[in-house]
Amino acid sequence: ISKEEKTEAKDLIPILKTWIDECITDGFNPGDISILGSTNRICNTWALGLTNLGYKIVSSDSLLINTNLRVQLTIAFLHRRLKPSGVTETKQFAEIFFRVNDQSFNDYISYIQEHQSDKGKTYRAFNDQQFLSDHFGGYNEFFFKYEGLYDCIQSFYRLMKYDELKDPYLHHLADIAFEFGQKRGPDLKLFLEDYASKKNKIAVQIPESNDAVKIMTIHKSKGLEFPVVILPSMDFKLKNQSEFLLETGDYVVYKQPSNKDVLDVLREAKIEEEAQILTDNVNVCYVGMTRPMERLYIHNAYDKTKFGKHFHEVLEKMPDAKSTDGTLEVDLNSGPRNKKRDSSEEESDTSFVPESIQDRLWFPHISLQDNEALGDGDYLSPERQFGNQFHLLISRTRSIDDINSEVKIGISTGDISHENKDQLIQKLTRTFKHEKYLSLFEGSYDTLYEQEFIANEERILKPDLVILKENSTIVVDYKTGYPKAKYEKQVMEYALVLSEMNYPNVEGYLFYVGDGLLRRVC
Repeated sequence: ISKEEKTEAKDLIPILKTWIDECITDGFNPGDISILGSTNRICNTWALGLTNLGYKIVSSDSLLINTNLRVQLTIAFLHRRLKPSGVTETKQFAEIFFRVNDQSFNDYISYIQEHQSDKGKTYRAFNDQQFLSDHFGGYNEFFFKYEGLYDCIQSFYRLMKYDELKDPYLHHLADIAFEFGQKRGPDLKLFLEDYASKKNKIAVQIPESNDAVKIMTIHKSKGLEFPVVILPSMDFKLKNQSEFLLETGDYVVYKQPSNKDVLDVLREAKIEEEAQILTDNVNVCYVGMTRPMERLYIHNAYDKTKFGKHFHEVLEKMPDAKSTDGTLEVDLNSGPRNKKRDSSEEESDTSFVPESIQDRLWFPHISLQDNEALGDGDYLSPERQFGNQFHLLISRTRSIDDINSEVKIGISTGDISHENKDQLIQKLTRTFKHEKYLSLFEGSYDTLYEQEFIANEERILKPDLVILKENSTIVVDYKTGYPKAKYEKQVMEYALVLSEMNYPNVEGYLFYVGDGLLRRVC
């Protein structure tokens, strides 16, 4: 089917449903059907639309968890936990909350109220206290205590009454949080940064089976074949959107060529590039149309400036083409399907399906760790997690009086794990009572914590502490493990770089937190 019509990817979902149902009626399994699109974004729209209609979908490219509203709400909640008083985080969470619950924008607006300042000026603000009271039972219920990332997410699911095992998106997010917590500790800020950098790549992984329709990009389908292929759109872009660096006489021009350009070299570059784009689209079209073994469905709603127009012109020349009210239809049909899959050929589905076991366990949570994970370079052992948390606190703490408050802040922001609390307080207290350690600060005019220094073109050094004095410089590196020769070499390298930067009389020290040993290295 081909016609000039502007459509969005979501508008094609009813057509996909019709064709899928037709194939199933004719004896195909859903797993025989593959839907091919030009981009991951378009494939994702179709995958979500068909999933919402009750179809099982297999797609490594498409089912991105960040497109799921419940996942978005969970991430917005974590941002609120990171910045409890953040105005932006508060409003973003509320806005998504109302969308998840199919409530209107007016419900959200109803919490934005007018106030008057002391100077008599009127301003509008979101009434978060009322919002939390109405929907979560108050501030304390919303800002519950938690011990780790996974625990925080699970508690939020319980607060929202979500059944995680019935929602693969929420289940996958919980898996990601659990894995991150095992490797990197309870650092909420770091988790959100890591998630933001990967959110457009993290997809729900559903194993192939006979009852799941496949969705993938045409590019990914190269070399594969399927009983049924559906191409919902052939309207690929033709316009050049690249910029070129071109030489013309004694000058070099850098711009995106257009028809209005005065220079011949730019107009010629535009013609050549768009000819190559057209050729590439013909090749993509060829790949998509040669994947099916039995059936091919094509829907070409085209814009006259795109590839679909060329495709339409080719169809018009076919002897079997029929045109009705501007809609061109080509039906090359050899009749009903002769071959039906024998029931004995059905593949058994051996997919793992998670099952809730909390009602059968006397303890609330259980976690298992494969030995292979211990060899993962990204994995942080409990010792390394403690070391990282100690380094973070020592960089924030300026005196023994600050220890308890900094630990409390670290736990509330997710930077510090609750199980390390007592040991961290003990080690920090011992450090700030260590007379030789405190004497290093005497006469100093500045202290640099975790300051980066450029050693050479390839290396940046970051000592834990540099104490600056008028006539001397002291480098201190904290170690939570046992003494090792490589630690001394590391401090000596710090001292050498600082000396080369003309810092006066550089001395290097190692402070072993475990036994309170301060050792001068150089």
